[in-house]
Amino acid sequence: MEKNHLNYLRGCAESFKRSFNMRVLADDTEIKEAYKTAQERGKVPFNRTKVLILGDHGAGKTSTCRRFRDKDFRPEEPSTIGIETNTVQAKVSDVNSKWCEVTNTPLEDYESSAAWWTVSRVLKQSKHKLSKALLSFAAPILGFIIYEWHSYMKVKSTSSIPVVHIRKSMKADLRNECYIDARLSLWDFAGQEMYYNTHHLFMPKQGVYLVVFNAVAAISNPHRHIKRLQFWLQSIAMHVDIENVVVFLVGTRRGSVRDGNAFSTFERFVNAHLYKRFSKLLAFHPSGRLCFFIENAFNVDKELNILRERIYNEVTKLKYFCEMFSVKYLLFKNTLNGFRHRQCIVASVNDIVNELKLTSKIFVEYEVRELLNFFDKSGDIIYNELDELLQNYVVCDPQVLIDILKLLVNVPEPHNRNRFVSDLWQRLLETGIVDSRLLEHICRIKGIWRVYPYVIRYLVGTQLMFPLTITNQVDQVGTFCLPCKLPKIELKQREFDYIDHTSDIFYFDFGEMLLEFVFLRLIAKCCNVFDWNNIYYNCARFRASETCFFQINTDTVSSGSIFLYDRNLIKLSVSKEIPSQSVNILQKILTSVEEIIKQTFNPDYFRENYLCGPVCERCSSLDGTMCLVNLVGISKDASALNEYRVDEYHKVYREREFSFTCSRPLTT
Repeated sequence: MEKNHLNYLRGCAESFKRSFNMRVLADDTEIKEAYKTAQERGKVPFNRTKVLILGDHGAGKTSTCRRFRDKDFRPEEPSTIGIETNTVQAKVSDVNSKWCEVTNTPLEDYESSAAWWTVSRVLKQSKHKLSKALLSFAAPILGFIIYEWHSYMKVKSTSSIPVVHIRKSMKADLRNECYIDARLSLWDFAGQEMYYNTHHLFMPKQGVYLVVFNAVAAISNPHRHIKRLQFWLQSIAMHVDIENVVVFLVGTRRGSVRDGNAFSTFERFVNAHLYKRFSKLLAFHPSGRLCFFIENAFNVDKELNILRERIYNEVTKLKYFCEMFSVKYLLFKNTLNGFRHRQCIVASVNDIVNELKLTSKIFVEYEVRELLNFFDKSGDIIYNELDELLQNYVVCDPQVLIDILKLLVNVPEPHNRNRFVSDLWQRLLETGIVDSRLLEHICRIKGIWRVYPYVIRYLVGTQLMFPLTITNQVDQVGTFCLPCKLPKIELKQREFDYIDHTSDIFYFDFGEMLLEFVFLRLIAKCCNVFDWNNIYYNCARFRASETCFFQINTDTVSSGSIFLYDRNLIKLSVSKEIPSQSVNILQKILTSVEEIIKQTFNPDYFRENYLCGPVCERCSSLDGTMCLVNLVGISKDASALNEYRVDEYHKVYREREFSFTCSRPLTT
């Protein structure tokens, strides 16, 4: 055997720089030292994202999710109930390949990430890069096999470094690839209206959103579907950080559209009515279109591969995807699996911290918070650092929480109910009131009844429920209101209507935005401050004092055109028994709305798109539409409102009661 071949096989020439042999790598001191450093302070790119699939019922969301994972198309796909989650990995080297189910253990993820950092550091310090030519050396086959067997026997039990991952990472570097695959957490959202008000809890500020629609139905009725696409885009825009999100419009059933020109016609509608409003969110097809039209029934669909590739290319441009995090954070997956194994789907941060000290050697508080945010972004947990209550809890298994919400929102038919809690189910169905005994029953079904008080606290913290009567704070025994299940009421046919004639009226104008998300949380906040008389899905009455009551309800101003969007309003009516109370109540409601927006949604987006104040009849008459005297941003000190100039024409007064003047000329 030639001497240079023997040197290569034995690793005697420049050690790791000239060999991928596992024995050489296991014996290399520099690699061992670098790997030890990686375990302590190595960093890896985040390389993870949620892919959230939204759209109307029957649009083809679940089929699209299945085809992303290279699963067969099912013509009779059952409807999704709630949200279904799947985590897949995307090969960086081939983004057109199927997205595989994640099979790596947490330890393998940790070792492969540490190996990637090790190789990056060693090669960065080296003067010479590995050469592709070294992969194609010629050596006697028998000698090579014998030596490889001897090397394997030496390293198979080594525990100092993960030799296999080091070797693979070095080979990936030769191909100018990252050894770490991207992790995509697919969230398939149900399209039924009953679930809309629970979806917000699972819509992150960063990630990839797919708005899926039926292309056949959209082409046959473009006006309706433009409004539905606008609905979903509004829902996304309300929640997200613009710099860290990208949205794809995906039309399914392309093969069922016979007229090829129909796609272009619908595209023109989309460009005319959606692009200007949502240009910062939307991604383009390589051909320059805004929509990606796919066919899930095809075994191989070129357009689906293009969509998959564009998703990966766009997500790599997002700021959060490339952020660097500590390698040791990945050991938290073992801790997380331990909580799940013990069926602790909601755990306190203190419990998490105690486990981390033992398993991941993480002791500093800011590292704990950073770690929890890391896994919240990746979709492994749910954690909200900004909320005063929720920052103390971690949802270790989001899917179980989703399953609990499924049962609450989708009340089972009478014949499917446990007879011992059948009356509690019926009460929820008729009134929207949840008894803690019903939640305990649901948690028993899921095998997590020991943590049901944590589940209740979390649902209250997210404002999906709010307490009505609590008899035991520790075990959260009592009754709660589930706003999304409250019955609706016809205002003009009930006692609520007469209040307008003797009240000060103010409006919160959310324009095209979806006000139910805000309104139902506003009811919860008002119940914490005021005594409530009646509560419905679209209306609630409260008592501020013995002689002063007020009402909030939803309202809509029709645009009168299929090309324009209706204005969505929350109406506040305050009785005039105590004139000075109107402004005080208005300011409390304003403060509550601001808190809801700040805690749950994108404040910048709302700040640009909503108004609050009384109607100015003169301006409304001149402009031919409802015009408000905008009081958003007024001082919390009510006395400052006296002679407060709102804009060029309007001045507000507050002496004995609230009033304003308008100096706008009747003619221009």
